[in-house]
Amino acid sequence: MMDTETLLDLIQQGYYATYPLLACSIIALAVAADRIWALRGLDQKMMDLARQIGVMLQHGDTEGAAALIRRDAGDLPLGQIYLNLLPRVGDTRVEDLLVLADGFRMEQAQALRRNIWILGTIGSSAPFIGLFGTVVGIMRAFHQMAIAGTGGF
Repeated sequence: MMDTETLLDLIQQGYYATYPLLACSIIALAVAADRIWALRGLDQKMMDLARQIGVMLQHGDTEGAAALIRRDAGDLPLGQIYLNLLPRVGDTRVEDLLVLADGFRMEQAQALRRNIWILGTIGSSAPFIGLFGTVVGIMRAFHQMAIAGTGGF
């Protein structure tokens, strides 16, 4: 009869390297799921908002545009950019508005990239953790061979 090993047995045999890799996998999946959840449908919502706001601004209705954003789109990144820019539309030159918009866009882009650095850290350190596990496994195998006396040429 063959001896079957369960996943838990394999994890326990992995010694010290398996547990950090398992934790890294869970964290990476959680961060990826969070970003997918946060970004789902965002592009279509922002395109719709941009169209609506564009029509209102063409007609000079900045107050109506601000009210629409506060009512429907205050949580969208594009809504935040518009909320910061709309009060300045009549008083500020277009070139200055573009510079301000660029700064606000960078802030919103940074917020959308939240926790992505964790994926980079895990992606760069996981191979080294796996290599550590391989080295420990080889050392254990040679130690068992030395104890059993099965080593040699």
